[in-house]
Amino acid sequence: MLPANTSVNYFVDWDDFQASFRKEFFPLHVEAAATNVLEGTTYFQGPRNIDNYLDEFRDLVSESGYTSPKTIVVKFRRGLDMGIGDVIATMAAGRPDDLDMEG
Repeated sequence: MLPANTSVNYFVDWDDFQASFRKEFFPLHVEAAATNVLEGTTYFQGPRNIDNYLDEFRDLVSESGYTSPKTIVVKFRRGLDMGIGDVIATMAAGRPDDLDMEG
């Protein structure tokens, strides 16, 4: 015998599923917590390698709900090791655009 709810569609679309999943399995204030971290300096690269910094930064951006490419790029560059940030800022050619999150 099948359960009574087998013909019920629980999720309208992928976004609906994600919202339900986050509500069920993530802390209540994850967006506010991630935003607070990105507004401070604790997410900065520091002694970590660039791959670890990038992974954590992407997680924070995803959790924070930031969508503005320029804001994301500026925050990313702000948190980079100063030597790396200076090299990017002073590149004469080939410098990634401020709106290019992948660059």
